[in-house]
Amino acid sequence: MSLTSRGQNGGHAYGDEYDPALLDEFREEEVPLGYGIEHACSYCGIHNPQCVVKCLQCNKWFCNSRGNTSASHIVNHLVKAKHKEVILHKDSALGETTPECYNCGSKNVFLLGFIPAKSDTVVVLLCR
Repeated sequence: MSLTSRGQNGGHAYGDEYDPALLDEFREEEVPLGYGIEHACSYCGIHNPQCVVKCLQCNKWFCNSRGNTSASHIVNHLVKAKHKEVILHKDSALGETTPECYNCGSKNVFLLGFIPAKSDTVVVLLCR
């Protein structure tokens, strides 16, 4: 088994050998890619359920962190792959939900905007 993670230049930041002592140094967001967590970001390995979404076209998980890219990892993926729909993690605040327009049901995240309702805990997603 190999404990690896991509560094800034695409190389391995933690080496090629599995070292159990390294696990104590990782915070929850820093678990290396492919280390048995299904919902870890495909770019950086972040796996906090509040921070990740799954692309519905390719079934890969991405976070909202930017890292070394010009946009967040999920936006970067969606633009490059020309995908448009995501689903939230089942343990997120809204549960396993696909964001969609309240009026027409469109799930294209690039068209969705929100309007805060009178209640502080409610927002309405609408197409732009």
